[in-house]
Amino acid sequence: MAQRNQMYEALRRKQKPVGNPQIAPISAMFEDCRQTFERLCVTARGVSNSGDLNPNSILVEDSYGKFLAWGNDSGASSRSLDHTLRKDSRLSAITLDFLKTLYKKLNQGMSLEFKHTPPSECSTSCRALYLIVLSP
Repeated sequence: MAQRNQMYEALRRKQKPVGNPQIAPISAMFEDCRQTFERLCVTARGVSNSGDLNPNSILVEDSYGKFLAWGNDSGASSRSLDHTLRKDSRLSAITLDFLKTLYKKLNQGMSLEFKHTPPSECSTSCRALYLIVLSP
C-alpha cells in the first residue's frame, strides 16, 4: 500500500498548476460594452440650447437596443455563447475581438462632443463613430 501511495504522489507532483482562466470572457466583455453603451446614451441625451433633444441620441439609443437584442439572441449576455463556442477557439476569438473593438469605439464616442448636427456635417472622428458603431 505504501508503494501505491508513493506512485500517486509522484504523479501528483508532475501536474502543473492550472492558471485561473476567465470562465466567460465573451459575457464579461459584453457586460463592459453594455455599461459603456448606457453611459454613452446618457451623454448623447444632452439637451441643446433650444431645449430639443440631441438628434444623435436617437441613433445611439437605437444602436444600443440592437446591441442588447444581439446579446440576448446570441446568448452573449447570459454566458451561453461562451459555452457554445468553448470548442471553437477561432469563432470565440473573433467574437471577443469584435466586442473589444466595440468597447474601444464606445469609449471614443464618450470623449466626442455630441453636437446638434447631422452625421454628414460632423467631424471626421464623429463620422467614423457613426460608421463603425452606430450604423445598422
